Amino acid sequence: MPKSGGKRLVYGCWWEINSSYQFGAKLMMKCFILLIFLSFSHITEAPDVEGEALKEILRTVNDTDGCITDWTDPFLSPCFSWSHVTCRNGNVMYLTLYSNGFSGKLSPSLTKLKFLVGLELQNNNLSGALPDYIGSMVHLQSLNLANNKFSGSIPVNWGQLANLKHLDLSSNDLAGKIPMQLFSVTTFK
Repeated sequence: MPKSGGKRLVYGCWWEINSSYQFGAKLMMKCFILLIFLSFSHITEAPDVEGEALKEILRTVNDTDGCITDWTDPFLSPCFSWSHVTCRNGNVMYLTLYSNGFSGKLSPSLTKLKFLVGLELQNNNLSGALPDYIGSMVHLQSLNLANNKFSGSIPVNWGQLANLKHLDLSSNDLAGKIPMQLFSVTTFK
């Protein structure tokens, strides 16, 4: 076999391998760019459900002192950088809004926070009856509404909060019977 034929074969194989590598790299780069584009388009496609819920909650608790100023962008997940919000796996898990001088009421939008584990609204001036819809928040483990101006009785369906470990309703204007199931809560005030 002549030497030049061997060189052509080696160069030919090298060119095919190099071309295949370049094609694969270009294809991989195009897929990566498409993935980035799709992830950004999904973020800006519609307002974030939990973000919209939090903005509605903020409106109803009446933040007249303007304590919360960074809950503004409806297209940005509250898990990205919003204050008073703790997330896990892209879901709001904890909402800590204590001692802010809020003077409104609780919002049914709380139920849109499907994975909420902890809600701290103590030391505000929130008023009205304790809402029934809290009883549907099955993941709730800690609920602190102490030192507000809530009135009436504790809704019976709050007894359905099987995961509740801490409940503080002290220093409100509550009356009536306490649902029997709540006596099993580890910390109940």
